[in-house]
Amino acid sequence: MADIEKMARMALERADRLGAEYVDFRYEESRYERLDFVDGTPQKVEQSTDRGFGIRVIADGAWGFYSSAFINQREISRAAEMAVAIAKASALINKTRIRLAPKAAARDFYRTPLKVDPFEMTVSQKLDYLRRLDDLVAKADGSISRESFLDFKKTIKFYCDSEGSEIRQELFHSGAGLTVTAIGSGRARASRSFPSNEGLFLSGGWDLIEKEPFADNIPRLCEEARAVLAAPECPSKVCDIVLDGSHLGLVIHESIGHALELDRVLGSERNFSGASFATPDKVGRLKYGSEHINVVCDSAAVTGLGSFGYDDEGVKAVSTPLIVNGILSGYLSSRETAYQASAALSASMVAEGWGGIFP
Repeated sequence: MADIEKMARMALERADRLGAEYVDFRYEESRYERLDFVDGTPQKVEQSTDRGFGIRVIADGAWGFYSSAFINQREISRAAEMAVAIAKASALINKTRIRLAPKAAARDFYRTPLKVDPFEMTVSQKLDYLRRLDDLVAKADGSISRESFLDFKKTIKFYCDSEGSEIRQELFHSGAGLTVTAIGSGRARASRSFPSNEGLFLSGGWDLIEKEPFADNIPRLCEEARAVLAAPECPSKVCDIVLDGSHLGLVIHESIGHALELDRVLGSERNFSGASFATPDKVGRLKYGSEHINVVCDSAAVTGLGSFGYDDEGVKAVSTPLIVNGILSGYLSSRETAYQASAALSASMVAEGWGGIFP
């Protein structure tokens, strides 16, 4: 890591000499592991590592970005040159100069709070855990099909910029899930899952997986799968419904998350999710829902999948109110969009990886 940090500083200097007004460098190294267990048999153990870097610059008032998986001094220097060249080419047609909302320079280290690093455990230990769950389901109902999984990710990040920030992070995501399936005649199937239909995914380590009451819920899952398989077809009628937490999360994601992305609000992003009705003139006035609804964007929440110490622009994690007592109050912002709309920085700028253009 020391070599990467040294080369990153050289990249900032190189871009500056070539005329960049602003530069940031981001290195990411991610380890992945996935284990699946089906009906008494390990199905697969997948492990992989991915690493690379990206350089963003503003030159002549326009953005330039270049990334590479080749980690050496020559390539990093070339990437800085390419990022500046792309920015200057973009400036030829750019109509508005890029401005960034100010942020405090930070020199810091952040690590996801955890007690047990899943990558320090052996594959055998993890498969033994899945085997115990599988055995418990088999004992509860031998004719029930069962699937379980474990999923882990560790990301090492180094970020620095021309404003004086140098930030190191180690982020951990841990996931697990169990699904039981009752099988009837023909193609009839009915499944129930715990903790939700997609499993449990949190920022943290193995200790979070061990806390989940998988074993205690197995009898209920089997009983419910049987009940769903035998149940009559659901009647069609107008009625009030109560949404499960995982389903409600999707509703919030689509109706609030996308709609309050400030780049979408300002019109620079319009895709299959559409534009946004929540324009800046409606802040403090738009009734988003019931007075009982309060929503925050909280990247500082300890176990959230979107939790970290700093976002990918070096903005410190913070809790930002989006809806207060049912009224629109804020947005998911980047430094660029926060400047454009005079909005608060919400630490919401996260790339899709070291080679990803920022969403």
